[in-house]
Amino acid sequence: MSALDVATIKRDFPLLERKVNGKRLVYLFETLGFDRWTNKGGIPHVQAPVALLERMIAIRVHLDACGAENGPMRLLPGSHREGRLSSDAIARWRAVRTPVGPSVERGGVLAFRPLLLHASSAAVVPSHRRVIHIEFAAEDLPGPLRWHTRV
Repeated sequence: MSALDVATIKRDFPLLERKVNGKRLVYLFETLGFDRWTNKGGIPHVQAPVALLERMIAIRVHLDACGAENGPMRLLPGSHREGRLSSDAIARWRAVRTPVGPSVERGGVLAFRPLLLHASSAAVVPSHRRVIHIEFAAEDLPGPLRWHTRV
């Protein structure tokens, strides 16, 4: 089992506390590729397996224009095809590829795969760069896991 201990599970992930065939559900989900369990603002989070992330898409609706001066998203095209990357693999990608930082107008949409290496740039001229970031998946999670919000 990962760094989570029983006390952490009971406190942060009560729905995973029960056992199935003598094994805690967290362990069962980790064997399916769910890992890096955290709790952010009282909401449990887990990193999904690559197979699930490959079938997801992230949509960023820009409430403000975002150009070169106020910190656009930097993307490394093609990196999503490599699955989940280690720190060393990320460093190799950054060494051989130049990130693209697309400008997006107010009301514009930027869509990308969550596995695509991406990061926000530092703003040269600070201004608003508000976005609504939504991630879509085509399938449910294995029970008892569930998406925080479902439409």
